[in-house]
Amino acid sequence: MPTRKAEKRIAFLDTNALLDLFEYWLMCQAFTLRLNTHSGITQLRRCLEGANATPPFPLKSQEMAALKRGLGLFHKMSARAGNWDLFTSQVCLSEMQHTLLEDRATERLIASKIPYRLRMERPLIVFRRSLTKQDYARLELEVADFFDQLSVDYGITVQTAEENATDLMTVAAIAEKVWSHVLLEVMDAFIYASAVTSMADVLITRDSPFRDAVNKLCRPPDSEWRSIRRSLDNALLTLQHGYAWPEGRSVKAPFPR
Repeated sequence: MPTRKAEKRIAFLDTNALLDLFEYWLMCQAFTLRLNTHSGITQLRRCLEGANATPPFPLKSQEMAALKRGLGLFHKMSARAGNWDLFTSQVCLSEMQHTLLEDRATERLIASKIPYRLRMERPLIVFRRSLTKQDYARLELEVADFFDQLSVDYGITVQTAEENATDLMTVAAIAEKVWSHVLLEVMDAFIYASAVTSMADVLITRDSPFRDAVNKLCRPPDSEWRSIRRSLDNALLTLQHGYAWPEGRSVKAPFPR
């Protein structure tokens, strides 16, 4: 395991946090705005209304809520950039790109008047047929630009837990222990294992069931969760790779909140 920088804290970004940030960045790109131009959603809304332009997506209540979350998360990350290290997982990055491609395919299918029933019955087939190689390439470039601009322009660098793990099997081994002791979706268990591997203090997510389980592992509220926590502690101790927790971070407290 990597040695943790004692002077910094660590935050782990779940897929939905990445998506909120990306949608906010994409909107700023559309209106040629810097991410730090506005400090609040009210100022941002006035700017968009004053621009009298049509963005590349409808600014309905759901989209505005996502922009508000992205704007707020950006300012929190920017304010803590010097004191926090930020991590995510390759799984989160893959889910992020899959979600964005699916959204774009859906918009194209609706514009082509493909019936809702057909879209729901055979989603992957019709989605794939609605996307071109250029769509995949364009999104790949957009995501690369997104992370590059966060790092170069704002000092916000997002690393992946897999980069610093001994190997991918380290994350997979922890994930197996998590889902065999805690009732989580398999991908949630892998994401949580990535957060543990990155030695995160905080896991940023708006997935309510996932967040609830994370908080209960961090601070067990009753005897049932204390038992789950103890069994997971013991399971982590049995990993073949071993686990070298940094100073002040024992195996009895590796869980982010």
